[in-house]
Amino acid sequence: MVLRDPDAVECLYYAYPLEEFEAKPGVKDGLGFSVRVGRSVFTADGMNVDLGADNLVWTSDDDYTRFVDKSLRERYERHPPAKDAAASGLPRRLLKEEMERKHLSVRGAVGFKNVVRFPRSWIFPSIMGPFHYLPFLQCYHGVVSFYHRTTGSIEFFSDDSVERAYDLEGGHGYIEKDHGLEFPINWIWLQSASFKEESGSSLLVSVADVPLISRDGLLARAISLFPFGPAVVGRFHFSGFLVALHHARTNTTHNLSLYTGSKIGALSFETLDDEEERLEIKFRDYSGNTEMTVSTRRPHGRGVPLPGPLLDSDKMALIVEESISVEINVKLERDGKIIFEDTGLIGGMEVVGDMASLLEGIWGLDTSPREDL
Repeated sequence: MVLRDPDAVECLYYAYPLEEFEAKPGVKDGLGFSVRVGRSVFTADGMNVDLGADNLVWTSDDDYTRFVDKSLRERYERHPPAKDAAASGLPRRLLKEEMERKHLSVRGAVGFKNVVRFPRSWIFPSIMGPFHYLPFLQCYHGVVSFYHRTTGSIEFFSDDSVERAYDLEGGHGYIEKDHGLEFPINWIWLQSASFKEESGSSLLVSVADVPLISRDGLLARAISLFPFGPAVVGRFHFSGFLVALHHARTNTTHNLSLYTGSKIGALSFETLDDEEERLEIKFRDYSGNTEMTVSTRRPHGRGVPLPGPLLDSDKMALIVEESISVEINVKLERDGKIIFEDTGLIGGMEVVGDMASLLEGIWGLDTSPREDL
């Protein structure tokens, strides 16, 4: 659970044994599903949260140090002058200071209404399109709710006294999911469902390098038994992208994902004044008549460290720095006419791994107007 208010951002990780997990599949379009973790229940209509302080897991100092080293290494690869600045003894800002550790319990009920679902068909059964049918991917992505309004509240307790309370009436919501064995190798992720002018609209952008055969799956283990097997498994991966914008005013979902024939016309990623990173991506549909430009920027070291699965060590560990307060500028044009232009507030952003390698491997990259890293 990521907690955000004007003064603090932190991630609280609660772990439960497998026997306290229960899932019931839904009917058509996933409606009617139910997931129970401990005493918490999640459905398509809302969630009842009851997280006990005894299940709260704090990150060890060793895990935090490994995460900081990984974040710095990736930053230096994207911006070599930052390494020179650190070596010269100048102060370096890694991540925001960790908040005071308290044994917090979480209780509350949140309802979802006016839910907008991503359009589906037998060809495109999910946001992944036909890639959804590939059987051995390392990671699968899904959109449960492209946009919804929220009701209810969440309270955080410390020793039975209310530490913080959040009123979620009238809030903007979005729910996505990942399942598989591990996250992709390298990726960029952006999302916002809180647009300044076009309320009710929602954006998802994901550019990722995904192994076609999960390196820890049964198929990969079988192939690795043969000479050169591990090398063969390592070559089966590709960089693709998922891009979708729901325009509430016209009730239209614009899908410029790779499987629709769209291309990335330009991608630039740069560091400004060694304090801020700026990202801009241009997507073009198969005809070249529709273009979407997405741009944002974030300060260094102000994200939230998030845990994810690491099969090598068979545990959850800090692997992602996620910013959840960026502004995302979006412009959608068709035949030279602007049909959507707005700024998404309280946006999410992740930049993980080797960006040069990610860019080089993108399927559907139009190199003619490309801006290099």
